[in-house]
Amino acid sequence: MASVHRNRGSKVWSAAFRGPDGRRHFRSTRTSDRRQAEEIARSWEQVALLARAGRLTPEAARNVVTRTVQDLYLVANRVAMPTNTVRGCLEMWCKAKMLEAGKTTALRYQTVATRFLAFLGPRAEKDIALIDPKAILDFRDVQAKDLSASTANYSVKVLRAGFNMAIEHGLTTTNPARVIGVIKQRRESKRRGFHIPELERLLEACGDTPFRGLVLLGKFIPIVRRVSVQ
Repeated sequence: MASVHRNRGSKVWSAAFRGPDGRRHFRSTRTSDRRQAEEIARSWEQVALLARAGRLTPEAARNVVTRTVQDLYLVANRVAMPTNTVRGCLEMWCKAKMLEAGKTTALRYQTVATRFLAFLGPRAEKDIALIDPKAILDFRDVQAKDLSASTANYSVKVLRAGFNMAIEHGLTTTNPARVIGVIKQRRESKRRGFHIPELERLLEACGDTPFRGLVLLGKFIPIVRRVSVQ
């Protein structure tokens, strides 16, 4: 079990804990507050325990660091440190964009944010500072596979803007989407005209609305052009 000690004549506490190699380690906590020193010592021991069990992943390490910072903040300020989840930050950003960028653009941003939150699953409820570039990269690749490369690239662009907002508001210090590159389109998209069954479904969906006239106009304009050329 981790413990803290202070040498005679020193104001700084040192931590004693068993490291990943199983040996006893002694390290200065660089603080004169005993409760803060105890929290630091406890976090070092937690990391060492995870390492000895072979479960020290980057995410596990970040979770320990986050909990330690929150505990230290509570000790120092006697109030819990405000947390900002990925979901809360992105929803706040989308609401702001509804006023700044207009409804249509904001809805496009909202679509990307919703997909990203669904992709994260339980991680969406964690602090936004815990999201790393790999999460953005994996999301981009899934979007490219399920939708298209252009959609994936646009999603990264939107998330990059969302994380910039989080930085501006002091909610995180890094933008994990900034280092993610774009996917090159290897195939050229080829357009074709609608087939008759497709047009029939479109016209049925339009009903008696003005869109019915637009569909018919779009269909017959190419025919009129060909006839006038001939």
